[in-house]
Amino acid sequence: MRQEAIREALIHFELYRHLMNILLPKSRFDGVTYKIEPEVSVQGKSADLVIYTETGGSFSPLLVIEVKKKTKEGFSVFDDDAAKQAQRYADNLLAPYFAITDGERLRFFKIPEQHVGDYRFSLDESGCRQLLQGLAEFNASRSSGLPFPTLPSPMEELMKKSNKLVKELKKLFDELPVKGLIEKVSVGRVLYLNIKNHRGIIRLGLSDRPSEAFIDMRLKELRRAVGPRFAQVVEELSRVPGFNWVREEVHTSKPNTWRPIKKLITEEPDPAEVIKNLREWILKLEEIITRQHGQQ
Repeated sequence: MRQEAIREALIHFELYRHLMNILLPKSRFDGVTYKIEPEVSVQGKSADLVIYTETGGSFSPLLVIEVKKKTKEGFSVFDDDAAKQAQRYADNLLAPYFAITDGERLRFFKIPEQHVGDYRFSLDESGCRQLLQGLAEFNASRSSGLPFPTLPSPMEELMKKSNKLVKELKKLFDELPVKGLIEKVSVGRVLYLNIKNHRGIIRLGLSDRPSEAFIDMRLKELRRAVGPRFAQVVEELSRVPGFNWVREEVHTSKPNTWRPIKKLITEEPDPAEVIKNLREWILKLEEIITRQHGQQ
């Protein structure tokens, strides 16, 4: 199991444990009967935790909780994909609310698209009691949010760091050696990294808006360039900080896979490590392609 998955699983377990300790043995809290289920199946995937409430003698989904790994600045909780995923689960289960937490921060939403608030959260019995109490009060329209200290949005800082990483990536493209097979080509606001006759194995999409910059790994071209070593090359790329997502694409037939730079930043990698490791991977890739070219 990857380290990221282990960290998420620990938060998931602790959250479930505290909630169950509060509700056992009668599953009642403040006059409300609850049920909590982990890993609830939703269209072939699973919602991390679902809190149900009893109404009219049967249980109905009340809150879907998506758990994210804890990071230094909490960017993972503000990941757009995490919010969309949790919302899809809530929509499918007909739950009126969904939340995202890393055990220290909690974002709370009301279906269909109301962002209620961002809060500091304590992953202990006291924090979970507050969560259940606040959820009941909000659901009964007796409060306008949850009873936690509010959390300022880190989006400005996230965008600032995204912009910095874009500049560092562009600098890397500019500084790569050109005496071998590596060539950088600009097409509009997109930088193509070519190796030999393999055009655009990596593409960097530039933008005046940091939220729109992206990096694109062209899987079809990479597979053509390295042949049977494709899986190994992708596995090595996935070890570059922020690039763990490419591992999932080894067994697909998709022509490419891409990520917004801001998505990389939510993992909070060290930019210096990103650039160092990515540079090493590109140069190693050049060696592989050079050797294969020599054997042809």
